[in-house]
Amino acid sequence: MRAVTLWLVLSLAGIAHAQFTVSGFGAISGFGINGGVVGSGGGGGGYTEISGIDDITTQGSPGWSACVGSCAGGNNPTSNVQSFGVSTQSEDGASMSMAMVAGSGGANWAEVYKAVHNPDAYSEFKIDLYFYCDTNCGAYVKQYEFDDFQFCAGCTDGGVFPNGIEYMFGFQCDLTRSGGVAEVWSQGGHEKGGAGWITATYSGGNIPCTAAGFLSPNTWHHLQKTLHRVIGDYSSCTYSTYSFPSMYYDNITLDGTSYTPTNTNLCAGDLPSGWSSVIGTQMQIDADATTSGNTVTEYFDLVDYYYQ
Repeated sequence: MRAVTLWLVLSLAGIAHAQFTVSGFGAISGFGINGGVVGSGGGGGGYTEISGIDDITTQGSPGWSACVGSCAGGNNPTSNVQSFGVSTQSEDGASMSMAMVAGSGGANWAEVYKAVHNPDAYSEFKIDLYFYCDTNCGAYVKQYEFDDFQFCAGCTDGGVFPNGIEYMFGFQCDLTRSGGVAEVWSQGGHEKGGAGWITATYSGGNIPCTAAGFLSPNTWHHLQKTLHRVIGDYSSCTYSTYSFPSMYYDNITLDGTSYTPTNTNLCAGDLPSGWSSVIGTQMQIDADATTSGNTVTEYFDLVDYYYQ
């Protein structure tokens, strides 16, 4: 969604490692495990935990990889560099950074971490991370996006969804709206020509996500999300005349303030042909044209991912 995309895959069996950067197109970076449990129980309730993914450097598939330009729904950056073990801004002494230079049309970039291959049996997910935006990032970035996903190739409902289901639990802070508004993603609505991003609401109104608050630059911020789907559900969410499974946004916590979204169940969508089953998470930067020639840098640390 509107960004350069880097993928990290953990596929439960062995480890792969490689690293490279493609200037002017996209940085490719990541991590992969081909067997064995990384950790368990840290998320509570029997979750398996993959801790510190910001410290994992493996590239490729499994691993981190990039999707930029039209692939990401935006423009190519002039350059983008993913770095690991950054000590200048970190919570534990070593963070991951994304440094991007945008062109005249702005740019979009996401780092995507694919966690487990063939994960169709999983249905509950959590992400817990810290991020830090520098001065330029605070001046030029317009959307900060944090997404979690499940591509379920085996979820076909007897052929109704021939390629399976795409669960994209998208969350972003959009600074182009009223000084900053939190939004959640409707995959089904987006696919059928409607709105993809929907204002995230709670009992007190819109969930705030402002430049002066949760997105203030030059300080660390803490984001936590809890999400789930219902196995066997193929039609609880309706968009126009179309029926889809629901994606449930159970909780979003911003710097310790907890919100229970009231528009919690949004539509999943059709998995594109040829896509395989995988779960994971991604972080994304969307910068506008005023960024041109300036470097924006965002740091990520203590990034823990949970699934069950």
